[in-house]
Amino acid sequence: MFDASSDAELLATPLINGKQTFSKLWLDIDGSDQSISIADWLRVKHGDCLLQIDIECAEYRNLLATSKQDLGRFRIVVMELHEAPEAFDNREIFENITSPILQKLNSLFVCVHAHQNNRLESILSKSLGIELPRHMELTFLRKDRILPTATSGRQVSLPHPLDITNDVGREPRHLDYHWMQTPQSVQSMLKKLYDWTQFYLCLYHRE
Repeated sequence: MFDASSDAELLATPLINGKQTFSKLWLDIDGSDQSISIADWLRVKHGDCLLQIDIECAEYRNLLATSKQDLGRFRIVVMELHEAPEAFDNREIFENITSPILQKLNSLFVCVHAHQNNRLESILSKSLGIELPRHMELTFLRKDRILPTATSGRQVSLPHPLDITNDVGREPRHLDYHWMQTPQSVQSMLKKLYDWTQFYLCLYHRE
């Protein structure tokens, strides 16, 4: 774990000795003594790795700077994509940053989970004509880890029944039909109903 804004002693769950480490560093590409890049971290690791990042828009420059070879070292990538509307609607950002990152990810991974963080509202994308979440949580699985039979005949339906609402005290937000190719499943509809029920129960207990 890397986080220059915190300390190991402040973590809610203590580190497991021999399995987890913590360094007071930023995950970044500036080459300073206070940061470490993905490439530098991978130099001391062997075999498959897992990357989980929630670094407040720094994910763009980190992923852009990471080579396809290094990115392929990760079996799983879990990330929060921040300010997606600007990343798609700003033409310069999209052509030079967003699109190259997505092409790199798409060549290596399959997106197996997508979830909207409900702490911020969606914004209408002028270029795509759809509502884009301000913050979006994505999970990618490397293509060589997916069996051909795993996706055969399966259709995407959102939200996933196992999704967890980021903040039950705020209105639930879910990715709409633009993110699916088939009608919403009964399980997904029940999940939406459950999320709204939890929200209204939270409001009731506040009063």
